[in-house]
Order: sequence, then C-alpha cells, then structure tokens
Amino acid sequence: SAAIDAGALGMMMGPGRIPVLDALESAVCSPAAGHFLRVDCQFEGVVVSDDIGAPAVAMGRDAHTVVRRALTAGNDLLLVSAAADVHDLAERLTQATVDGAVPLDRLEAAHRRVSALAHAQEERHRRRSRSPSPSDRYEGTAAPAHRSYP
Repeated sequence: SAAIDAGALGMMMGPGRIPVLDALESAVCSPAAGHFLRVDCQFEGVVVSDDIGAPAVAMGRDAHTVVRRALTAGNDLLLVSAAADVHDLAERLTQATVDGAVPLDRLEAAHRRVSALAHAQEERHRRRSRSPSPSDRYEGTAAPAHRSYP
C-alpha cells in the first residue's frame, strides 16, 4: 500500500505463496494475488512476474502453462530465463489467444500498461538529460550549489 501511495509504476509478483490469498499457487500464477493487487489495493501500474522458470513458480509445469497462468493472473510483463525458447512461447501464446485460453483484452491491457511505463521512463530520462535553463538553477533555492543535476 505504501509503494502504491508513493506512486510506484511497477510491482513484481514473487515466487512465494500467500496463504491468506492462495495456499496452493505462487503469487506469480495466483489469480487471487492479482485480484488483491489490482482491485483491493487499486494498483494500476505494471505487474512484473518473477522468473517463470523458477522452481517455486513453475512447480513442475512447462513454461507454456506458466506463461498462460501468469498472464491470466494479472502479470503484464513476464521475466523469462535464458533457458526458455522465447519464440516458441510467443507462438504458443498467440495460439492460446486465438483459442481463447488467454483473453485478447488481457494482452491489450498488459500492452497499454507496459507502453505507458516505457513512455513515463522516456519522459523521465528526457527531463533528466536536458540542460537546465538559468531559471531552473534558482527555482526554490538560494544558490545553484543547493541543486544537483544528473
């Protein structure tokens, strides 16, 4: 709640279980954990999964199953280990969307959130990399030495 109140743009779902929400599933794949974050906590930013190949997340399931479960549980961006065949995962995810196993509107919502985060990061970088104007140097300070610039 404090991170959300402070304006966090992203949250990571971890591999652990949250027994009060879902005693059987890792937070990454738990619809109850996703619901808690989105609805109960009103988090609107990007939800990032922990590594879908981590043993506590995968729980013996193949990567394709974990990807589907993680996305339908509310993750917008998936952390995929180097061992996974990303192209195969993308093809199977496309097929799962066509088959209705992963709703297209869920992927569209994830795309909107990730795109908004990328845009916010670009703006932040642009603001930090611009040269300060003379008026910026004195805004709210007694002297330029009291302000730092990246």
